[in-house]
Amino acid sequence: MTIRTGSMLLPLLWFLATLFLTSATLSAQTFPADFSHEFTTGREFLQQGSFATAKQTFLRILDRHPNAVAVLNELGVTELSLQNPTAALHFFEQATVLQPDFAEAWYNAGRVHEMLHQPDKAETCLRQAMRLRPDYERAERALVELLISRQRPTEALPLLVKLVQKQPANAETCNLLGYVQTVLGQHNQAIATLTQAIALRPNYAQAYNTLGTVWYAKRDFKRALQQYLKAAELDPSLAETHYNLGMLYQTLNRKAQWSEEYRLLKTQSPALAQQLFRASHQDLILAAPGN
Repeated sequence: MTIRTGSMLLPLLWFLATLFLTSATLSAQTFPADFSHEFTTGREFLQQGSFATAKQTFLRILDRHPNAVAVLNELGVTELSLQNPTAALHFFEQATVLQPDFAEAWYNAGRVHEMLHQPDKAETCLRQAMRLRPDYERAERALVELLISRQRPTEALPLLVKLVQKQPANAETCNLLGYVQTVLGQHNQAIATLTQAIALRPNYAQAYNTLGTVWYAKRDFKRALQQYLKAAELDPSLAETHYNLGMLYQTLNRKAQWSEEYRLLKTQSPALAQQLFRASHQDLILAAPGN
C-alpha cells in the first residue's frame, strides 16, 4: 500500500531563486571589470522580472566577451526564466566547458537536466559540483532529492545524515531524513528525526504528514490519524495528506471519510484522486473483465 509524503523535488520558483543566489556568489570574481556595470544592470533586470531586457543586456556583453562564464551562467538563468530550459542548459554547459571548475554552473546544469527528465545527466552534473566543492550543501540537497525520486534511499541516507549534522536547525532537511529513515524501516529513528523537525517548525505540515506515515508503517493507526489530521489542519491544500487519509480510512473501513478525502482530492489533484481510487479498490479492479 502506497503512502505519500509529498513531492521531493523543488518547485520552479524555488529553483530560480537558488540559481540567482548561486550566480551572485561567483559573478563578481570572474566577470571582466570593464563591463561590470552593464553586467550588474543585466542582473537587476533579471531579478526585477524584466527577462527579455536582461537577455539582451547579457547577449550584448557576450558579443564582446564570448568566454565570460559568469555571463553564460546568467544567460542560462534568464532563459530558464523565459521558460526555455533547453536554451538554458546550452549556456550552463558552455560555461562548464570554458571553466571546468565552475561548480555553480555544474549545479545549474544538473537542475535543468532534472526539469528535462534526464536524471542520469542530472546526477552526473550534481556529483561533479560536489567534487569541485565538497562543502556545496545546495548540490548535496539536490542530489539527495534526486536519489529519493529515483527510489535510491540507501544512497541518500548518508548524505542526509551529513546535511543534518551541518544544518541541525533546518526543518526541511530533518523531514527528508525522517522520510528516508521511514522508507528504510528505521521507524524509531524516523520518529526522533521528525519530532526534531516539528520542534524546529511547529506548523510544518509536511513533517506531520511524514510522521503520520511512520505510525502507519508501524500499524499504529490512531497515531497516524492524529498526525495526518494535524497536517491537513495546518495545510488543507497538501494533497498528499488527503491521499494518505484516504488510504488510512480505507484500511479502517470508514467509507464516509474516505469519500470526503476522495472528493477533496478530485479538486486538488485529479491524478492523485485516481491513484487513491485504484489503490483503494484494487481487488475490484483486478477482478474486472479485461484487467
